[in-house]
Order: sequence, then structure tokens, then C-alpha cells
Amino acid sequence: MDVVMAQLDKMDQKITGIETDVKIIAVQANQIESLNLQVTALWRKYDEVFGVYGVIRKIENHQASCPRFDIDKNVNRLWVAIGVLTTAITALGGVLLKLAGFM
Repeated sequence: MDVVMAQLDKMDQKITGIETDVKIIAVQANQIESLNLQVTALWRKYDEVFGVYGVIRKIENHQASCPRFDIDKNVNRLWVAIGVLTTAITALGGVLLKLAGFM
């Protein structure tokens, strides 16, 4: 009878060890599943930014469609207009000073 009880105690200890191991495995499985979900979410965000229809692609398409030559030409025209207006205002100021008798 003592031999049977000793074997039952050994089996109980092994079962307790197995229960502990199963709990650890269950926690690890839960952590792995959580990490898989996080990785999937990160890939989704990456695709939203760098994918075919992502933000970066939209920016590239917008920049490609900008009329750079026309913008440069218009900026040059604006500088010419500013130069002409500055010259005209300076000349007008000189004429006003001359009429006022300061020159």
C-alpha cells in the first residue's frame, strides 16, 4: 500500500509540473498572438504610407503633376514686375522731391 501511495505522489508531482508547463505555454501562445496582431497592424500602417495607394505615392503623383516650368516662369515675371515697380516708385519719389524743392 505504501508503494502505491508513493507512486501516486510521484504522479501527482508530475501532473502539477505538467499543469505549470501548460499554463506557461498558454501565456506564451497569448503573447505570440498579441505580437502577430501588432505586426499585422504595423504592416497595414506601412502599406497605408508606402503602398500603391499610400500617402507617399500620392505625394509623388502630386509633385509630378505640378507645372514646375510654368511656376519658374511666373516667378521670374513677378521679379521683373517688382523691379519695374521699384524703379517707377523711385523715379516718382525723385520727381516729388524735385517738385517740393528738396533737390
